[in-house]
Amino acid sequence: MKDFVIYGAGGWAREVFGILSALNSDKESYRFHGFLDSKPELVGTSLFGYPILGNSCWLEGRKNFAIIVGIGNTLARKRMVELLKENYQPYFPILVHPQAHIGPYVSIGEGSVLHAKSVATVNLNLGKHAILNVGAVISHENEIADYVSIHPNSSVAGAVKIREGAELGTCSSVIHGIEIGKWSVIGAGSTVIRNIEPFSVNVGVPTRTVKFLSEHDLYPDKTVLPLPKQANDTL
Repeated sequence: MKDFVIYGAGGWAREVFGILSALNSDKESYRFHGFLDSKPELVGTSLFGYPILGNSCWLEGRKNFAIIVGIGNTLARKRMVELLKENYQPYFPILVHPQAHIGPYVSIGEGSVLHAKSVATVNLNLGKHAILNVGAVISHENEIADYVSIHPNSSVAGAVKIREGAELGTCSSVIHGIEIGKWSVIGAGSTVIRNIEPFSVNVGVPTRTVKFLSEHDLYPDKTVLPLPKQANDTL
């Protein structure tokens, strides 16, 4: 049985816990220890009856723990994954809810999470540390890069390329053959019928570009980053 922790204690971390619980109820595969978080005021508290153990320093000396980075902000998720890889020896599993559907010839990268009733149809690639949320559908010949977030009930037609860190809002849809640029955002309920530029925010039916993002826009909350590496601070 694999030892497991979730990094983060916010909304997406709670969703990850729900998927983990569903997997363990079907067949106990992971020994869950608790949550890690960078906010000092959370350390020593609990969530769903499990402790918030400390920041990333808790991993010091604990090799091959399974970790999912439960941070919804895409760029923050990437930064945390890179820090964990640099300083520790984490194992990033793929979490697939028992009610998700994965068809043949589907490749899924480490650390990615597929929620209940999500669908990956056939012959497609889903990158590392990506999110396929409740009821989202990705189709044949899709090339979906690392850290992409596809939110509930979104649908992506065939032969679509979604570049690193892009985010598709709830109930958005993308027609066949589109390319969505890296770190772009598609608003909830939007329909994409033309290629999307990198670092852009796009809304409407069909979409129109309403702004371009700075790094601050992408990553407004620096408190999700861990404290500098130091002596283990577990409680």
